[in-house]
Amino acid sequence: MKRLLILSLFALGAGIIFLNPISANAYSVDYETAPIVLSDGTSAPVTRHSTPSRGGTETTFGISYDVPGTTYIGTFTITGTETEVAKAPMLILSGGLIQHYTYNTTTHQATIEWIGDQFIIPGQSTPSNESAFVFIATGDDPTPQNPNVSGAPNSMAGGYVYTNITDWQINPPTSREEMGFGLSLNGPSGLTAYYTMYMPGTMLNLMSTMSGKTVTPTDLALFIDGYQSTVNKTITADNGVIFDIDLTFKAGDTNVSSTSTISKTVMAQEKEKLSAAFKDNKVKKNKTAKLYGWMKNAKKGKTVNIYYKKKGASTFTFLTSVKTIKNNGYYIYKFDASKKGQFYYKAKSANNKKKSSKVKLTVK
Repeated sequence: MKRLLILSLFALGAGIIFLNPISANAYSVDYETAPIVLSDGTSAPVTRHSTPSRGGTETTFGISYDVPGTTYIGTFTITGTETEVAKAPMLILSGGLIQHYTYNTTTHQATIEWIGDQFIIPGQSTPSNESAFVFIATGDDPTPQNPNVSGAPNSMAGGYVYTNITDWQINPPTSREEMGFGLSLNGPSGLTAYYTMYMPGTMLNLMSTMSGKTVTPTDLALFIDGYQSTVNKTITADNGVIFDIDLTFKAGDTNVSSTSTISKTVMAQEKEKLSAAFKDNKVKKNKTAKLYGWMKNAKKGKTVNIYYKKKGASTFTFLTSVKTIKNNGYYIYKFDASKKGQFYYKAKSANNKKKSSKVKLTVK
């Protein structure tokens, strides 16, 4: 079962509740007396918010300030079991942009440089000038014999995510076929959120072990709601990756939990051999629809065949061919959506050896 990690903040930002089982040997981070300075080394004028409860392997706290955009450096001491403090925590930061994160395995101190930002409090019309930190002691890695784990696996130690969303859930690896890592996030309709994730090289090593083949940074893509959305990434010195994207929470999205809250799932996983997705899966009649994707290991100029069918039809019909326009195998097909209804599209390579999943387009 996936572990639910929900962060909820009071409307005035006075406290943070983190829902997880309590342990007698609770994983703990010293944030009350931790030195927090500005980038020039002078003491930072911040307010620290304690948490009403702490989980057995997580600690959450908030730091608020008057004006966002300032760079802070904090040094936080971790306490816990010998196994817990021997490795870097995974870090999730809501309302801040991580610039640098290191962990000293001798002193058990995490040093974080971040730019203070704002996050969205559910039900509040204006954002809060606060950074909410969640330090997570990673658990066991999956194995080929036991691929399903709860929470962040050991191979994500030292990894991080930062965003302006406070309501999220960890999505750990669940099977050998679905090996990857990410979050599900809930945001208000109309919000554009940022999402940056650092996946350490150790996580790619785990993916290699689980898949039985070598997984390199160039093999990875970021999936949003199950569709491959980008292959753009920064490769780090440890052979890990950093994905950096914007998320738009729209009322027209399929994962709507209420009239005002939208859910999005973001996962870093191995690329598909041939992907297909729409920039917007709902368009108005006579407006432009954009189908795009990537062909794995393809250079510029390779042929991609596009097929479609209307909802209820039994077979797909060939529509057109396009060429990959970049050396990473990227293609795009733009067309005017001239008829209302629901349609399905898919892509195939010229030799039919690579095929995408079907994707739906609704024309209103």
